[in-house]
Amino acid sequence: MSSTILICTLIFVATSIPTVCLLQQTTLAQQRGSNNSYNQQEEEQKGNKAIVVAYVQAVNNRNLSTLDKIVSKDIIVHDTEIQSGLNATKQFIKTLLVAFPDLHVTLDHIIAEDDKVVAFTTANGTHKGVLAFAPVTPTGKHISAKSADLYKISNGKIVEQWDITDVLDVLTKIGAVK
Repeated sequence: MSSTILICTLIFVATSIPTVCLLQQTTLAQQRGSNNSYNQQEEEQKGNKAIVVAYVQAVNNRNLSTLDKIVSKDIIVHDTEIQSGLNATKQFIKTLLVAFPDLHVTLDHIIAEDDKVVAFTTANGTHKGVLAFAPVTPTGKHISAKSADLYKISNGKIVEQWDITDVLDVLTKIGAVK
């Protein structure tokens, strides 16, 4: 603040234009407001990332009731293998856990911007059950699969999800495709 007054005083003394001082002070006030806005946005993004982390932890801990708190009951899922809605999302996760009972998802990268969070993950597990989208006899093979997911967060809940997984790679690894 004292540097603002010094700058304004120098401008006023040198030019006799007091309006420059008012403009300078307004600009600094706008910057302070902008910083508050930036801090709020940064906090919101941290919160959004925490929701996605909690989602992954719920899968890893087999605690799907956690999803009730962090996923909208009307979630829109943009994936050909999963229907929209919280119950359909839970059911899909359950089928994955049957097919890969030791499934563990690792968050490789997580990035947030505005109301979106992108997560790159690696899922590891042993194929011991039938996959809903690939009815193949369990092979006992351990697989690792990469995925990229985009989540939209609103009011503290995941309301949309886009998923990119190389399903052909998974099917090849379990022997469903040669």
